[in-house]
Amino acid sequence: MKIVGALLLSSGLCLGAGAVSAQEFGALVELSYGNQWFSGVEDSNGSEFNNASESVIYGSVAAGLTFGAFGVQLDYIRQQSGDPLAGEAGFSANATTLHANYRTGAYAFGMFYGVGDTEPEVDSDSGEVEFRGLEAAANFANYRIAGQIGSATHKNDHSSLDYDNRLYAIVEGQYYLDNGLTLNGSLGGGTGQIHDGRLDVTQIAFGVSKPLGSSGLVGTAGLRHTISWAGDNNGSGANTELLIGLTMPLGGGSVREVNESSVSMIRTNLPAIIASMTAVYD
Repeated sequence: MKIVGALLLSSGLCLGAGAVSAQEFGALVELSYGNQWFSGVEDSNGSEFNNASESVIYGSVAAGLTFGAFGVQLDYIRQQSGDPLAGEAGFSANATTLHANYRTGAYAFGMFYGVGDTEPEVDSDSGEVEFRGLEAAANFANYRIAGQIGSATHKNDHSSLDYDNRLYAIVEGQYYLDNGLTLNGSLGGGTGQIHDGRLDVTQIAFGVSKPLGSSGLVGTAGLRHTISWAGDNNGSGANTELLIGLTMPLGGGSVREVNESSVSMIRTNLPAIIASMTAVYD
């Protein structure tokens, strides 16, 4: 999408120009692979594809700069589940988000703007999602918590799947154990639309991560469960993802240090996933 390219270019120029004078620079690269199971699925046409299983590839890159108490962050996330062009169960969700934040002590507050898409097409449906909102994060001795709330607007080739300024929110946390393990969890949700009915989406995830020796890499494993419901005869179902992967910090420091100093805001493609679900269950 042209808007994504412009956002990436302008943000990249901003990050590059400020890198020399920035107090902190950090980046995280994540890559995961796993499997996804759909269950209890019935689309708006009454068709079912229960127990459909698809491979999942998930990748993200996030970079941040701080200038005293102020910070800027750019992240991109892509999730590919199966083959969207093959029909059943396959979908993609992509999101690019620009964040600006202010830090005071252990706390950070900010705002964000993002764009995403569901391309390639899912069951002949394709579309773009635009989202914006407020966020905050707090870091403590043994744990970290962050939250994000905003609204999303989705435009599709099929206008019956369009929606404007629908609310979504997500909260996530990390708990650091003495043995180097980190426990991760998140809870999020939002609304979309299928024809004349509202689509409600709830997502819960948890996982664990651990540094891999002195390599700087962090191994990750997690489970994410997403439930979608648009009412009787309008589409519903659930999908469960099991993922394993690696996270690589750049710019100095551990994953935790990068999270706390320069990439502290939530990286999420939840608005794009909700937009994708409107097509999957259409």
